[in-house]
Amino acid sequence: MNLLTVCCRGPEDVMSNRGNDLLLKLLQFRYPKIMTEEGVRVVRQWLGSSNPIEEASVYSGYEVDDDWCVSVLQSYQAEGDVLFPWSVGEDMAMEGRRQLALFLARKYMRNFETTHCTPLPASEFHSPWRL
Repeated sequence: MNLLTVCCRGPEDVMSNRGNDLLLKLLQFRYPKIMTEEGVRVVRQWLGSSNPIEEASVYSGYEVDDDWCVSVLQSYQAEGDVLFPWSVGEDMAMEGRRQLALFLARKYMRNFETTHCTPLPASEFHSPWRL
């Protein structure tokens, strides 16, 4: 849980950003039981948001409970399986897997409005998050 990707995007088609593909591949490898076809679909919906308000709308539309997501991930980690890929989500309802998919996507990626090859300001670098 120690990677933070910052996605730079401008007004062009946000789904063409290669950072989106990298995020999806990372999540699919680390959390394959969460990132089923439905998990990928909701993360793509979130990634396709054209502004922070739309991102928040997608996130809240799936009623993501951040505290519940952290609790689930901490419980899984406490079971001793710390190497990826994790099987968390294996016996979980679709609703829970959707919440976790969006929660993890938001933890691993932040959007930063800029143009291509613009240096990222130091203020945008953040320490990795931990459970």
